[in-house]
Amino acid sequence: MDWQPIETAPKDGTLVLVFEASQGVAVACQNGETWYLDVPWNAPDLSQDFSMYYAPTHWMPLPPPPTSPS
Repeated sequence: MDWQPIETAPKDGTLVLVFEASQGVAVACQNGETWYLDVPWNAPDLSQDFSMYYAPTHWMPLPPPPTSPS
């Protein structure tokens, strides 16, 4: 899994890793042209359109979740 140009990121709400120079790496999704941060662990709803503040430059798919030991 390599970093891809942000222009190629899915725009259907799929969660992905994004990179933004001033903020680093985050889990986010894009719906149309708007980016939203993922809010894990049932935290208060802090999801927001961060497109107007930050401009991610790269994305990559999330890795698969860990598997349970057999």
